[in-house]
Amino acid sequence: SVKVIVEKAGGYETFTSTTTYATRQKMQVRWKDALKRAFELAKFDPRYKEDEKPKVLKKPRFIKVSAIKPEQKGLNLQLKVVKLPEVVEGEKHHEVICGDDTGTVTLNLTPSQFLPCEAGQYIRLQNAKVRMKSGYINIEVDKWGKVSSAETPEAIFDVNLKNDVSAIEYELKSRGSRVSCRIM
Repeated sequence: SVKVIVEKAGGYETFTSTTTYATRQKMQVRWKDALKRAFELAKFDPRYKEDEKPKVLKKPRFIKVSAIKPEQKGLNLQLKVVKLPEVVEGEKHHEVICGDDTGTVTLNLTPSQFLPCEAGQYIRLQNAKVRMKSGYINIEVDKWGKVSSAETPEAIFDVNLKNDVSAIEYELKSRGSRVSCRIM
């Protein structure tokens, strides 16, 4: 009954293959070989690196607080926490005062970043940047930077509280198409 309905409606036609089983096997072997050779050609691609060695990371070069200049980025610092984090009203960050043997600076850290910050602890900042806030230098660590506790600092130092880099006010002065900073 169903077979009769389908035959009357059309679309029910028998199909016989024009290739034999042996011919289909030969074609499959030929295409399999062609596919294998195509994948082997990938090694001649200039983007293909057969024996790629892992890239050796450079050790960070740490600078001193006194060498910090306005609009600087890529800073690596080893600091000692002087003052615990303070919440800044209306902001999503906390201000932490840190320093080394050449001076002190104010850090702007998010709550997840200031976890290793306790008074007297040594911390490492990697890939930080200077953010000018109302003409004053503040160090900020964005998503590309890292704040971590320094287990063993290279040299144990006392913080120089007399030289506060964040207390110096800078004025933005335009000179033609160049922008420069001037200490007030």
